Amino acid sequence: MRIAFISVLSAAVLIIGLSLVLYLWRKRYHKKPGSVTLDSESSFNGKNQKEDLELPFFDLATIVLATNNFSMKNKLGQGGFGSVYKGILKDGQEIAVKRLSKSSGQGLNEFKNEVIHIAKL
Repeated sequence: MRIAFISVLSAAVLIIGLSLVLYLWRKRYHKKPGSVTLDSESSFNGKNQKEDLELPFFDLATIVLATNNFSMKNKLGQGGFGSVYKGILKDGQEIAVKRLSKSSGQGLNEFKNEVIHIAKL
């Protein structure tokens, strides 16, 4: 009787452990359709952090429609990489769209940092 109890308990612990490993693996390596994962090492407030941010990804046609073809009426302001526009998706969700300027002198790391800051808001 005691051996059967230990066997059942061991099997249950093994199944729970494998389930946890599978869940964590799927969460890390399977991103949602229509999203982009930013994996970056950033330095905020003097602390080095490793972050995975899953951000929505929209095609250009969706963004053009949401911003009314980047209408000046929807322009919210000007940032380091270009203009920022307000947009409204078909489902009514409001979004902010940064239209990158060809003349921007900033690099990829600066852009990633800016996206990370905005995503945290």
